[in-house]
Amino acid sequence: MKEVKGVDFNTIIPYTDIKQPEDLICDEIKYGKFETDSLIIERSTFYQVQTDKISGEVNEYDIKWVGPCEYELFPLTEKGHNMKVKVTEVSEDYYDCYTTSEIYGKKIRINKM
Repeated sequence: MKEVKGVDFNTIIPYTDIKQPEDLICDEIKYGKFETDSLIIERSTFYQVQTDKISGEVNEYDIKWVGPCEYELFPLTEKGHNMKVKVTEVSEDYYDCYTTSEIYGKKIRINKM
């Protein structure tokens, strides 16, 4: 990954080529409270609320689990975008995943709260 003037440039990987470990278990991330640098995420098995840490803007999503460690988010308001999420690592403190939407695709780390 290369950083230029504060912007990260990740290698572009087709979503279908993202590999997940065969022994990956994601049960503990299907609900709970999580955070990224910019968001607070509250999730139940089929519902997610994301709050922007700076603006306070709230987006709500329905969740459809399409695999043991892969899900899709469908916005309940016009503000959000459909997203696909593929989890690649789960630890005690965080999980790593790739996200794609109509606008972007990137790898992110989501911390447990």
